Amino acid sequence: MITLAGALQAEVTKFIMLANAKLHTPIRAGKTGKIIMEKYSMSRKVAISLFIMHPFFVTQAEIETEFLPPSQIKPPTSISAAAQEEFNKRIKLQIQNQKREKEQRPDPESVLSIQQIPVRMGNFTSLPNVAEKLLHLPDTAFTTKSPSVNIADISKTALRECELLKSLPIGGELKDSVTGNGKFFYCNSIGVVSLEESLLYSNRHVDTVNTLAVNAKIIIGGIRRGAIVSRIRNESGDDGVTRIQWRSGEKNMVIRAQGFDDKIAQHVEHIVATFPD
Repeated sequence: MITLAGALQAEVTKFIMLANAKLHTPIRAGKTGKIIMEKYSMSRKVAISLFIMHPFFVTQAEIETEFLPPSQIKPPTSISAAAQEEFNKRIKLQIQNQKREKEQRPDPESVLSIQQIPVRMGNFTSLPNVAEKLLHLPDTAFTTKSPSVNIADISKTALRECELLKSLPIGGELKDSVTGNGKFFYCNSIGVVSLEESLLYSNRHVDTVNTLAVNAKIIIGGIRRGAIVSRIRNESGDDGVTRIQWRSGEKNMVIRAQGFDDKIAQHVEHIVATFPD
């Protein structure tokens, strides 16, 4: 049993890898489960305003909220010596590339808003299209293993006003679990939003995300912390994606929202401001 359906693996992986490397038309689910475009009937009772302006209260973290420096990224202890050597080669190359990119960016301490991140061009499958294809897959296409991380309580966040389209396992399979959970929402104010929550480190799994990739300091759950932010316009159309990644204790958190303009940036900031650790 696979974590994501084989037919979608390449497409979803491409979308995620492109968003991770550098750093639209709204859709929703109809009664049949089919994704339809923005011109949906307003008679359905989901036209709820998503965002209430939340005051930004900065508090002190009780858990780890910053990614590890690259010097502390070590291979999983349970893998073979050959696999550890290959891991070290890959992380060494990754760090070299990240250092070059870091030299070309402003100091993250001076980037306090998503709107300060420049929009760049990219080529990827749009977030609405990914959500649409996942919605049409049967539950048997996904593993039945549970996530190995504690999943956030959406009722305590701004996403509570959105319609949950799909929840599914993501990441790698461990012995009795998977490393994460993904959700797709339709939010009336901005369209499709995805949320990923995945395990950062264990004796069988290590995420190589580190402080070199951090390019902003954003208030998330009342705590200003290092974040990896990107705004990408699709080369193949007028759609795009705004993405933010941060650490919440043992978890790697990623939110993507369709669109790349300043309005989307503001909405994403309001979403993450409500996410408790």
